[in-house]
Amino acid sequence: MTCPTNPAAKEIMSSLRRDPEGRGFTHLATDGVLRTFDGDRNVVDYRQLSPEEIRTVMQVFPQQWRDQVKDKFVGVDGRDVTDEEQLRYPSEELVPRREKRSGTEAPSPTPASY
Repeated sequence: MTCPTNPAAKEIMSSLRRDPEGRGFTHLATDGVLRTFDGDRNVVDYRQLSPEEIRTVMQVFPQQWRDQVKDKFVGVDGRDVTDEEQLRYPSEELVPRREKRSGTEAPSPTPASY
């Protein structure tokens, strides 16, 4: 993910608390919730995005990724996610996968800000 240049995207993304140790990442899941994670992949903070906010935040990601996932966000409104368990402990399919690379675990290329 690139650094947000869109002021609206920057406001949305900077509104979330981050890993104080700087080892975390930010991820927009297909449930419409923008989450920050710590280095151990625990949710630090989250924001339930409106469809307009989802479109705004998606502009930060590379066009190739947006083209691949845009259909997954059709009709999605993160404000519909009200279950605290899902917000704080999202299911595996909502969190970027980790892949093994040269013997160490590393985040997958799923767009996320580190």
